[in-house]
Amino acid sequence: MANAALYIFQLIFLLIFHTYIFGVEGRGDSRCMHMGGRCEEVNSRCQIYVSNKCAGGNTRKCCVYGQDYPCEDIGGTCQTRPSSCSGRYKRGLCGGLTNRQCCV
Repeated sequence: MANAALYIFQLIFLLIFHTYIFGVEGRGDSRCMHMGGRCEEVNSRCQIYVSNKCAGGNTRKCCVYGQDYPCEDIGGTCQTRPSSCSGRYKRGLCGGLTNRQCCV
């Protein structure tokens, strides 16, 4: 009987420890990242958000479409071609249709 009580105590301790270290769901933002998204506070840069995929408050959601971060991270601006670009266009760095490209 003492062994069973010790075993139950250990299980409860591990559950509490796991919840403390990894959060209630234990996944943080990984569910969003696995979808190819990025967790962020809701703003106008994203065209489609998915709820309940990110850790944090209700205003933190997973942006899965319209992500311009790769372009912005290298100092570029996403725009629709054939708009004039003072530098050159790079493909695959902007969300949306294929004619939205990164001007760097």
